[in-house]
Amino acid sequence: AGIIATLKHYPGRGASANDSHFGLSAIAMDKASFYRQHLAPYVKLCAEKVVPAIMPAHSIYPTLDSSGEIATVSKPIITGILREELAFDGIITTDSMTMGGLMAKYTVGEAVVKAIEAGIDLVLLKDDKSFITLRVDRGHAHPRVQIWRRPEDDGARYFGPYAGAAAVRETVKLLNRYFQLRTCSDKVLKTRKRACLQFQIGRCPAPCVQEVPDYPRHVA
Repeated sequence: AGIIATLKHYPGRGASANDSHFGLSAIAMDKASFYRQHLAPYVKLCAEKVVPAIMPAHSIYPTLDSSGEIATVSKPIITGILREELAFDGIITTDSMTMGGLMAKYTVGEAVVKAIEAGIDLVLLKDDKSFITLRVDRGHAHPRVQIWRRPEDDGARYFGPYAGAAAVRETVKLLNRYFQLRTCSDKVLKTRKRACLQFQIGRCPAPCVQEVPDYPRHVA
């Protein structure tokens, strides 16, 4: 049927206190205990050459990688132990690259690159067009930072994708406040006759009603 089994979550999540869908956890255990309790199945099955694929965990294992890197993107754990020490020659596939445990530290793009560099063969990333990106139209005289769902080939710059919508929205609020960027739509910008509250409280230079020659440098 074209289906194979995947052993997961390498190198073991039995001692984890968190769900990696929502957060990042570190599993601290001395090396001898870890090998005996968690790695033993992988050692045995890899030696028997019966495992076609293995999926690493989005967790930290200080005993196996002293840098504190997440297993999915850890070269010592993926290449050093799994490939070289255990001599696993099957497929190494990631879990979903948008899970909270991984997104707590990296953007999707950063995580994918680091995973491949660590020795991952197959990256699991669903084609979800609803991932949030940030859009900046630098061709506009008064550009703003927009939260955008579907990037277009329109000449604007896009940043992302990002999985955490709440964190992205909070970041945009901070960017607007710090750099005093407009938040109104293009339609409002063209039709407004007087400055809004954002100008009154010092959060926007009001390009809608007055010339702001240095505005472009805010997003340069």
